[in-house]
Amino acid sequence: MIKNSVIRIDSLSDVYAFIKEASKVYGDVIIKRGKFVIDAKSIMGVFSIDMSNEVTISYPEDAVEFDKFLDKFKIYTE
Repeated sequence: MIKNSVIRIDSLSDVYAFIKEASKVYGDVIIKRGKFVIDAKSIMGVFSIDMSNEVTISYPEDAVEFDKFLDKFKIYTE
């Protein structure tokens, strides 16, 4: 199963931490914003969008540690 959370990240150091944590997840971690779909494990991809605006993150439901990491950035979970 896939879990979706809407997040916002304002600081550059938090964006780097996000990429690091996403890289630890077994399975796909996807960022969706409008018509764009980006691999959250890709530094180039993540920096191609503005994470300070709301984005939807899709990730495996069993990625418990990643879900806990996202708690401080979550606006809501779908």
